[in-house]
Amino acid sequence: MYPFGSSSGRGLVASVCVAVLFGSVLPPTMGPVSEKSCWHADRKLTSCRLFPNCTSRRTEIVRNMRKSALSSARRRTAQVGDEKLAFDFSGVSTPAPVPLAHVPRFQLGRLIVEPALRQVRSSFGRTQTLEPLVLQLMIALRASLGSTLSRDDLIAACWNGRIVSDDAVNRVVSKLRRVLIELGEGAVRLETVPKVGYRIVADPVDPPLVRAEMETPEPRAQSPRPRQRVLSALALVAAVSLGGGFWAYATQTRASESLTIGVEPVASTAGDREVQAFASALTGDLAQMAGAISRVSFVENVPSGRRAKEDLVVRIAIEREGGRLVARPRLVDGANGAVLWSDRFESDVRTPDRLRQQVAMATAGVMRCGLERSAKVLGDAASIRLFFSACNAVMQGDPARGASFAHEIVARRPDVAAGWACLALTTLYSNSAPGNSTEKSAATAEATRYALKALELDPKIGRAYQALAVAAAQGSVEQFSIIEKGIAVDPELPALHRVHSYALLDAGYVRASVVAAQRALALDPTSMAEFGNVELRLMAVGRLDEARAMQAKAERLWPSEPWVAGMRESLLVYDPDPRRALAEMETIEAKAHGKGLSPLLRREMRWRFDPASRNLASLEQEAESAFAADPTNAWENAATFAHLGLLDAAFAWMARARRSERDYQWSLLFRPESAALRRDPRFFAAMARIGLADVWRARGQWPDFCSEPGLRYDCRTETARISGVKA
Repeated sequence: MYPFGSSSGRGLVASVCVAVLFGSVLPPTMGPVSEKSCWHADRKLTSCRLFPNCTSRRTEIVRNMRKSALSSARRRTAQVGDEKLAFDFSGVSTPAPVPLAHVPRFQLGRLIVEPALRQVRSSFGRTQTLEPLVLQLMIALRASLGSTLSRDDLIAACWNGRIVSDDAVNRVVSKLRRVLIELGEGAVRLETVPKVGYRIVADPVDPPLVRAEMETPEPRAQSPRPRQRVLSALALVAAVSLGGGFWAYATQTRASESLTIGVEPVASTAGDREVQAFASALTGDLAQMAGAISRVSFVENVPSGRRAKEDLVVRIAIEREGGRLVARPRLVDGANGAVLWSDRFESDVRTPDRLRQQVAMATAGVMRCGLERSAKVLGDAASIRLFFSACNAVMQGDPARGASFAHEIVARRPDVAAGWACLALTTLYSNSAPGNSTEKSAATAEATRYALKALELDPKIGRAYQALAVAAAQGSVEQFSIIEKGIAVDPELPALHRVHSYALLDAGYVRASVVAAQRALALDPTSMAEFGNVELRLMAVGRLDEARAMQAKAERLWPSEPWVAGMRESLLVYDPDPRRALAEMETIEAKAHGKGLSPLLRREMRWRFDPASRNLASLEQEAESAFAADPTNAWENAATFAHLGLLDAAFAWMARARRSERDYQWSLLFRPESAALRRDPRFFAAMARIGLADVWRARGQWPDFCSEPGLRYDCRTETARISGVKA
């Protein structure tokens, strides 16, 4: 059966045939034309696959064909009384492009789209201006929301039937997918239906949220923030950032460079419907991930077994081994077919979601490694393979193994900055766990030498600045100087903006830390590290509705990731029902670690709803136990007592707290629920003792709390009094 199953379809084919047969533009090589060959002429003419000598005349051919087809379609439309139908090839109406000025404002998921201005706005207030073709594509897919449109449908709707290459369609699809990932908050997705086409899926949402103002709200009474959960969440995000943050997001190329990545259809066991469904879903995951990578041209369904014109090609094989699903991804050099990276992942066949996440995220992360311009300078396949292996090792949470690969890189290519910067960061993160301070100091000095060597070879390599910033004292003047220099030479490196957000929070610039974290996420919207960092910063300024919205999105995107559960635990302390919140926190902790909450955290939570548990002696005993286990817990203890309104005890713990050069636990005291502590003049004296008053004076910028209502002192006056300098 021909593609045109209806009589109206055959009439339209006849019109196309008339345009070809009786027009003066008939290609000389074309003989008698049947209805079927006319269909193929209409479908394939744009690439001149049927007419060897049509290249110079194809525009005129298509113009005549289209003119006749439109005339026939208008006549038939008038007969059926439906003036909105321009073409009806397959039962799906695909309108021709409409003037954007005439399209009214509309909502798509959490997005507000204003075609007349070519703008798309998220519920958090972020706005992007789209290219006209990208907006036409969005409008066409939205008109058939949930339905699949083929490439031919999209060409008719967006290009008015003009001749366009597959690459042109791919570019516009990739740009739209990137916009939806960056702004859609997971509620709007552009999905690829393999061998069929594309569709937009939008989750039902409430009307757009109003973006909260940046001002810090008044703290809620009886709403303490447990420190262990904040620090655990920070640790989880930091662990994620070692892979997804340190490598996958730190190796982006300069704006002038780009990369073409092809993805072959995922190979799966023939006849196994579960495996084939998994493979199809994984293809969509890869499209989502790769489509969000800046400056990447993403080509789907690249034929296997041919010489690739793409820079890199992704090949993934899926098979069932008993009750297990096994995925074997590979990244191949498009020029010579050399395997640059491969890995093996597996999961229970009944729980495939985690496997999909692992494969898609690992593959996308290694793709980003290919964007590193220094990776290209490495030149030989063996060095590039080591570079990708280091990337993969760190993403899997093994920076020590990554450091071993980095040592091999610098041994092979000591003239390339990428290897030295890699070695600096892996050395730092390999020694980041609590342990011998002497060993840590030695590792920090060693990493600093590696980073300086990288900058000697390439003064604009941002990852070397990242290493120097991590090695510097947290929240110090030196650290701010390093970060600002790094951002100046490499403004598109997300990891630098993330480190900047850490430093800003640690120095009391809480609102500015949100902006820096959001900048990092905007540069890499698929990053779990950047996503989690923004959520934590929103909690720190009291923008809880936005933090909860991000948490809901995280649970949709990464339902199996441990840090997502940790973030949920962090948000639960703001629940108006602390009894219910504590029960859920216990469940989360037991599921994640096989044990309950720490005694101090449990005591703090129960203090809110159970008067019988308010035993100060027991609270102090549990705080002392935590301090004995780790002296840096003194800051956490101070925050715990402050949140319970026990200010004298809080200041006593602050007096016992020591400043670690790479510790940031005092940032807990800048959160909204610690406002009562900050109003007391003793707080400023404690901050001056750890050197923050010097940072504020040197930077000429006062922390957020200096303008909070109810403050019983003036920051400038206190600084002058403590330092002996005139205010």
